[in-house]
Amino acid sequence: MGRAAYRPTRQLVYVVSIALGVLVAASCSDRTSTAAGSGPGGRLSADDVAALVDRYISAFNTRDRNAYISLFADGATVEDPLGSAPIQGANQIGSFFDAATSATLHLELEQDSIRVRGNHVAFRFQLELGAGQSQLATKPVDVVDLDDDGRIVSLVAYWKPADLRPVQ
Repeated sequence: MGRAAYRPTRQLVYVVSIALGVLVAASCSDRTSTAAGSGPGGRLSADDVAALVDRYISAFNTRDRNAYISLFADGATVEDPLGSAPIQGANQIGSFFDAATSATLHLELEQDSIRVRGNHVAFRFQLELGAGQSQLATKPVDVVDLDDDGRIVSLVAYWKPADLRPVQ
């Protein structure tokens, strides 16, 4: 007689996702930090970085491909989710965006989740996907490295498809 496959409870999945967010946030300070950028506008403030995160979320929600691609430096990489093959450059990042926004998709930044340390930022958001007649959701944590001009050099998204749960 075989054992049934283990299926974590919703509460366990939620606790694990909170723990991941706490671990990432623990390695970063709060938004009052300043980034170490030295681009044309001078040092990047935490508010500048928060504005970049807002533009990132907005680009997805408005399906603005050009706005999304403009957030990335030349040669930037995206690994979404962590463990997938990294993509690099504007063409591949644009194709990723096209695929991601081909489904019904909505992102909402989790309040007070942005953590900035130097040229690094981590943030958590609610991701809702339309899948046929159902809505699925998860709360990824994105970890981003910025160049001195405040453009994304590297983005790694911490989530996996198994994290998706039906929206109640």
